[in-house]
Amino acid sequence: MDMQIDMLIDMVMNMVMDMVMSSVMDMVMSMVMDMVMSMVMDMLTNTVMDMVMSMVMDMVMSMVIDMVMNVAMDMVMSMVMSMVMDMVMDMVMNMVMDMVMNMVMDMVIQT
Repeated sequence: MDMQIDMLIDMVMNMVMDMVMSSVMDMVMSMVMDMVMSMVMDMLTNTVMDMVMSMVMDMVMSMVIDMVMNVAMDMVMSMVMSMVMDMVMDMVMNMVMDMVMNMVMDMVIQT
């Protein structure tokens, strides 16, 4: 009789230990999985945010550089055009003055 009671007690203890161990293992596993998942999600969101921010910064920087280059090119072109126009006007005026002076001198010499 004692043997049977011992066996019963053993069985019950084993069952209880199994249940307790399984529940504890479940809790531990779920905690670990939660931690791992949160870490992975944090890493993913950080990397995605970094990528998006770098893309946006690249776009903004290229837009700004384009604008600055356009403005600078406009300024340089207008300066060059004004210089060229000044030179051309000087040349034309000199030629016209030379022609007029020549004509006047010719007329003066002829008279």
